[in-house]
Amino acid sequence: MKTMRCRPVRLALILAIALAAGCSGEPRPAQQISGLFKDFQTAISNRDGNAAVGLVTSKSLQKYEEYRDLALNADEATLQELPPADLLQTLLLRHRFTAEQLEQTTGPQLLASQIESGFYGNSLESIQLGNVAVKDDMAHAAAYIDGAPTMTRYLFWLEDGSWKLDLASLAKKSNLDLTTIAEQEGRTTTEQAVQVYTEITGEEVPPDLWQPML
Repeated sequence: MKTMRCRPVRLALILAIALAAGCSGEPRPAQQISGLFKDFQTAISNRDGNAAVGLVTSKSLQKYEEYRDLALNADEATLQELPPADLLQTLLLRHRFTAEQLEQTTGPQLLASQIESGFYGNSLESIQLGNVAVKDDMAHAAAYIDGAPTMTRYLFWLEDGSWKLDLASLAKKSNLDLTTIAEQEGRTTTEQAVQVYTEITGEEVPPDLWQPML
């Protein structure tokens, strides 16, 4: 009888130790990713460019290097062939920077500058992540706005032991969205990019913005 009484206590103790061990270790990837996304939202809200740069993938930063090179070197024919979101980013860089400034600016610095300027505004405040699906060093989660699902899906990669948000995949989604809007409204993708440029800056695209800066 003594053995029978001790067994439930012993099992409960083993279970408690196992649960404590599971809770005391590193957060699971899904928890890490949810925390990362909240940190990115906070960085955008606070216009903290340096904090945001530290939370995104190397591909994201490389994308801004590409934008910088396009702004400096692309001629009008090249610009006309760009997807709409890429064209928009290139025109906005030419609007905001001189050639000398861009030559001295890296991709991470460009992204930080864009965030500090308030380009993203409060666009992420109402977004929540859905269930995070993790496979090896990649993860993704659907975006929800005020509890309603959207067509946007955020991609994350594990880099040097830390999860990072992939803005490069969001650039692809922006290109698709602007292309869809252009088709719906009977515009070319170039016209759509120019339309959004005007909405952002409050002015038409000047002719010199179609020419290389160098």
